[in-house]
Amino acid sequence: MGIIVLAVISVVILFFLLSTIIFSIYVGRDKKVVINIILFKVIKIKINDKNKKRKKNKGLKINIPPKIILKILKESLPPVKYLIEKSRLYIKLDMTFGLSSPDKTAITYGLINSFIYTLDCFLKSSSKKVDSSYNIVPDLKDKRIDVFLDFKISIRILNVFSFLFKLLRIFLHYKSNFKFKGGVVYGASN
Repeated sequence: MGIIVLAVISVVILFFLLSTIIFSIYVGRDKKVVINIILFKVIKIKINDKNKKRKKNKGLKINIPPKIILKILKESLPPVKYLIEKSRLYIKLDMTFGLSSPDKTAITYGLINSFIYTLDCFLKSSSKKVDSSYNIVPDLKDKRIDVFLDFKISIRILNVFSFLFKLLRIFLHYKSNFKFKGGVVYGASN
């Protein structure tokens, strides 16, 4: 009986760890940004809800020296690369823009195209699967910006936990370099 219960629990945990999680960012033509997390392709969690009141935190402040920040960023690049390698990406971008003069619009169009396609080549070379489509249209007559972006990242939960564990290990390695201001320190008398 105990072995059957243990086997069922193991299968449930394995199913949970091997299932995928989808992070979705959607920017519509009405300039509304929607961020969702989809678990098991059924449970949908909305991240940005404008009805929530944000409270300003006046408690603990952390001061990290810039050299330490650069070291942390340098050491966190391999975990980020690992996460990109294990993910599947879906990107759809439709953009129509115009600036005050046609020459500025044309130069900006060239810069946007070079940036987007360079980023696309990087993502296609380092990710498991990338499905992307870009439609960038310069409007040489009107001054406007219309953007439609649909961006989804699909990752296995096990890979997310592995990524978070690697980042936690990096932060704990540099924890002694953090300087805390304010808040309550346990074991100290104030």
